[in-house]
Amino acid sequence: MKPVTALKPTAPMPAKLPFKSQCTKLPKRIIHRSEYQDAVDINDNNIKQNPQYYKRRQAIVEHPFGTIKRHFGFTHTLLKGLQKVNGEMNLIMFCYNFMRTKNILGFDKMLETIKNWQPDYSKIVCALKNGFIKVIYRQNEHRYFLQIYPMSFFKAV
Repeated sequence: MKPVTALKPTAPMPAKLPFKSQCTKLPKRIIHRSEYQDAVDINDNNIKQNPQYYKRRQAIVEHPFGTIKRHFGFTHTLLKGLQKVNGEMNLIMFCYNFMRTKNILGFDKMLETIKNWQPDYSKIVCALKNGFIKVIYRQNEHRYFLQIYPMSFFKAV
């Protein structure tokens, strides 16, 4: 989060500060406040009012990300762009899940499970079919629009 320098409120420095010359050369104080500070304050208040929910969240949700950062060394993505970063994160999460499965089942049991796995291709075929339908519809969307709303200025002369 990049801090936003607040223009107001600024307050003059008190006149009698014994170490003022060591702290600042400015005649006034400048307050830095993030543009998201209101949301941060609300979140801090929610955490203080419901500490049991935050403890549960820490145990369930934040553990994989901490493991990925500490043990795998992924503190940032290497690629730029939403699609590329999503691909990179999918690969990282796959590796995390693979290692976790190996640690829970053991290597031999995991290999046996993978060998005996029977995928449900109907889900994949359905997803592919829906994707193709969307692509075809997008390619022909303007034609459907013109059939529903025939307007002379849309047609080429």
